[in-house]
Amino acid sequence: MQSETTTTPDSSPDEPSATQQGQELQATVQAMELASAAFSDLTQERWLTGAKEYGDFAFLSNDTFEMLEEELADIANYARMTFIKVQLLKRVLAEKATEADMDAGTTGANLGKLDGPVDESSHGYWESGDIG
Repeated sequence: MQSETTTTPDSSPDEPSATQQGQELQATVQAMELASAAFSDLTQERWLTGAKEYGDFAFLSNDTFEMLEEELADIANYARMTFIKVQLLKRVLAEKATEADMDAGTTGANLGKLDGPVDESSHGYWESGDIG
């Protein structure tokens, strides 16, 4: 998607126009609504599957607090795994950005576009050998 830019006294040539910003916001809102609907569909499907397999009211006799504790431990582990994936992805992106800078003859221009820790000292993980 090519950027539509305009120059006004309050903007630079690299800033997207108000029209483009509005379109991007609309696209983001639409994507969020689709994701929310998909989540609702998934939870409804799982509810119906559980009711069919275990009975409509089986949850009343189950220890849902214990079940929740087990699920929360799983969620915490999923968060850890996803954090590790993000750190590894950022490391790869930083390497690619550095390569792009070298190819373009610039210094740090592409690397600066990444947020958060990306270098070998990120939270001490790289030197501890935990990941990477």
